[in-house]
Amino acid sequence: MKSILRVCSSFLLLALILPSLASCVKVSKKVAGEKATKFLSENYLPAGYTAKLVDPAKDVVDKNGVFEVNIEISTPQYAQKQMSKVTISHDGRYFAQQGMRDMSKPLIPKQAKPLVQLFVMSACPYGVIAENTIAPAIEALGDKIDFVPFYIINSYPVGPNADKYCTDPNGKYCSMHGTDEAKEDGRQLCIFKNQKNKYWSYLKNFNELCYNSRDLSQGCFERAANMTGVDIEGVNKCFNGPEMATMFDEQKAAMEKYGAEGSPTIIINGEKYNGERSANGFLKAICKGFTKAPKECDQQLVESASANSPMAAGGGCGN
Repeated sequence: MKSILRVCSSFLLLALILPSLASCVKVSKKVAGEKATKFLSENYLPAGYTAKLVDPAKDVVDKNGVFEVNIEISTPQYAQKQMSKVTISHDGRYFAQQGMRDMSKPLIPKQAKPLVQLFVMSACPYGVIAENTIAPAIEALGDKIDFVPFYIINSYPVGPNADKYCTDPNGKYCSMHGTDEAKEDGRQLCIFKNQKNKYWSYLKNFNELCYNSRDLSQGCFERAANMTGVDIEGVNKCFNGPEMATMFDEQKAAMEKYGAEGSPTIIINGEKYNGERSANGFLKAICKGFTKAPKECDQQLVESASANSPMAAGGGCGN
């Protein structure tokens, strides 16, 4: 008994990171490699990518109280294969790559009505692509889910930057790509709050008409709004009224709560999503968040052109 306690105590520090080590249960290298490959494939890889454990004897290394697993990643689109290194606890329960994950629990928590939150900047190419690719999934699921957009709003030191990046002279409500972006973020918030049924149609028109031409002016907003049937006067009243500051403060509070620093950041049922950024990838992920998935989860969506952009594979503004 004393010898067991001595062995377990040597794992105490690692057990704080990978709690299951405290049990001193150890799976084989083959089992650890299979668990890691399966978990990586089901939760992180885009459609068409495959994960393969080539040789458990060589690719699974018992090191510092955990298994280090080298997994071969390949896709039919590219001849070149890549290796991805992940860490697995000795008992085969915990997976670590983008943060620690308990493989015995779902990556996305389940609830009756999933909540999807998308943090973006209106002039961030990665954020715009995320909007374009997630839109079919959100529209397909309709009122089966709750969707709430957020915008990345930061504060800058008072000075010349306030004029270039902020909507206020005190540098409290600012955006990475300039004042026009911060203003457009606010206008989109107003549309979602007061004309929610026109939000996605407006985004589509704005992204095609204004973002693609790098025109974030009031004039381009009005052209996109007219195309969509958005009440321009109502948006202007909202943006110039006292509620705008409250809405911007809510964005900053949500950013802090979820650790959302970059565009895009996707939160599903309170957990960050780091998987495939495509309509079907988003649909699959959101549907994992249902306690009982509806029939809408069974469909195959038509991908937008944005899904083929290299930026759809990952990355962001401000990360």
